[in-house]
Amino acid sequence: MVIPKLRFTEFSSNWKLLSLQKCGFIVSDGNYGPLYPKSEEFTEVGIPFIRAKNFKNGRITLEDMRFISEDLHSKLTSGHLEEMDVLVSTRGEIGTIAFVDSDFVGANINAQICLLRKSDLCKQKFLFYSLLTDSSIKQFRKLKTGSALKQLPRKNLMKIVIGIPSFKEQQKIADCLSSLDDLITAHSQKLDLLKTHKKGLMQQLFPAEGQTTPTLRFPEFQDMDGWKREALGKLSNISTGSSNREDSSLDGKYTFFDRSQDIRTSNIYLFDCEAIIVAGEGQDFLPKYFIGKFDLHQRSYAITSFEGAVGKYLLYYIHYFRRYFLSQAVGSTVKSLRLPMFQKMPIHLPKSAEQQKIADCLSSLDKLIKAQSEKLDALKAHKKGLMQQLFPSPEETL
Repeated sequence: MVIPKLRFTEFSSNWKLLSLQKCGFIVSDGNYGPLYPKSEEFTEVGIPFIRAKNFKNGRITLEDMRFISEDLHSKLTSGHLEEMDVLVSTRGEIGTIAFVDSDFVGANINAQICLLRKSDLCKQKFLFYSLLTDSSIKQFRKLKTGSALKQLPRKNLMKIVIGIPSFKEQQKIADCLSSLDDLITAHSQKLDLLKTHKKGLMQQLFPAEGQTTPTLRFPEFQDMDGWKREALGKLSNISTGSSNREDSSLDGKYTFFDRSQDIRTSNIYLFDCEAIIVAGEGQDFLPKYFIGKFDLHQRSYAITSFEGAVGKYLLYYIHYFRRYFLSQAVGSTVKSLRLPMFQKMPIHLPKSAEQQKIADCLSSLDKLIKAQSEKLDALKAHKKGLMQQLFPSPEETL
């Protein structure tokens, strides 16, 4: 008997296991052949030509969207979207899913996407959530073909098996998860607004290029003199570590910093102080702030012993103006920084009290961003756990 772990009280009947083929979905993919748009045929405006990279959190976004003309769209007869179509990427990141809302009716899809439409046995929004389950993800992996270039042939896509309850239960599950998705979207938008606000605030709290004072100052500092300019090397001590990644572990006593984003530890420490840490190799050179004992990779830099500068102020200043590192870094594949590049970085400084005020303001905003991010993560975790219970387990459907 196939039933999920969690059900709404009004439902008790058994679920059916059916392939997408047996559910009777209409399936279509994008256009192939000589009419496929060439790079010069994409336009600034027109009919959206959707790629899998336009999928975000189960929705279609306009970010990095390509467009084609009405004339070309009329010639590309496959892949014209209707509301409530479910889209599945069949190349690249196979099994990425998106639901088509009214904003993208009439848009077109590229050849790496399949659309699923209209079944007499399964509601579209229920199908959408079914294809996001662990069971479907495992089937996507199992059914893809190819060695160097993986793909999911259309015939294999239609072999995906999902659990099918009554229409009423499908609707109840879809409504429940849709409401949760709306809440997640609202919290995600709030997080984006906080990040945008912080970015805009930093633009005003630090002097623009060629200026000696910012456009926004706290009232108590508005009548003070302009900011001074100093090289980072004159405001701090800058040095590299001497450890290698092989010296780190997952259960050491002290934090270990290198160029990676994963958190490592070490059983030795090279520094015991307030520090700003910047990887000496990478693509973005995001600074990190730390107080206490830590170990450091030989290709990472610790900025310490601040003279006339507030540590947190320097952190935010370096973060905002880290494009300086990108302009100075050497190398083609992996960008690298040298000690003189750090030492020569120009820093604009107000008096210590104003530095502290700016640092406190941005730190407070960071706390709000962190709290909002944790709320969003908790909602996503709740949704994932709920889906694991609202749909049959992978073992039952495979």
